[in-house]
This record gives sequence, C-alpha cells and structure tokens, in this order.
Amino acid sequence: VNLYPRPNSNHFEFDVFKDSVDDYPLVQKASMYTAIQNPGELIFIPGGCPHGVHNHADITAISMNYLDSSNFWLYLWTQLMEGNYRDFELYSDSQFPIGLKKSQREVTFGEFKSTNWYDNARFLDLF
Repeated sequence: VNLYPRPNSNHFEFDVFKDSVDDYPLVQKASMYTAIQNPGELIFIPGGCPHGVHNHADITAISMNYLDSSNFWLYLWTQLMEGNYRDFELYSDSQFPIGLKKSQREVTFGEFKSTNWYDNARFLDLF
C-alpha cells in the first residue's frame, strides 16, 4: 500500500529523511527495505513505490525510469495528470506495441541511449 500519496502526482508526502513518524503514523505499518548497492550493481524499484536514497560518499550514478507492463497504466495516468498530453497520446495509441514479439532482438546500451523513442516507437523492429 502506498501511504500518503500526493494527489494527481507520482510523489508522496512523506520524506523518509525529514518527516516525523508522529506526523505520518501509518508509515509505521509500511514495510521498509534497506540495501547497500556496490559499484556495477543495479537496484530495480517498481513503479509507484516510494523510495529514498542515501549516498555514503560522492558518486557518479545513472538513474532511469523504465516503462513496462508492470507500470504502464500508472505511467499513462501520471502523464495525463501532469498535462504531458504528447506522451499520453503516444503511449495510449492502440498501435503502440505492448509486450514482446518473436522478432524482438537485444539492443546495446549505446543503441538504447541513442534511439529517438518518440519518433521511432511505431517503426522500430525492436518490439
């Protein structure tokens, strides 16, 4: 259960680093997980899950939002609520591919980062 969501947003009112449990008593009922991420490791946080990060030292990091079937509808709702109508229309179009195809192939990180997904979403044979 996502406690204290901010209305019409994908953010939450509770800040694990600042807020008091006295102000948000239901947080005591929430599950909390902690981990130490080492260089080269990846942590996946599912869409809609509140989280906080504390870095123990200066770092260089890459953070990406990932869109898949687990968070597709949450993403569409968020885009609509934030007024990002271009993204909403692109991804809610019935022609937008959802899921995997037999012809799907792996792409390198370089290919992924250099692809213009907005313009090519319907035409690439990656889906």
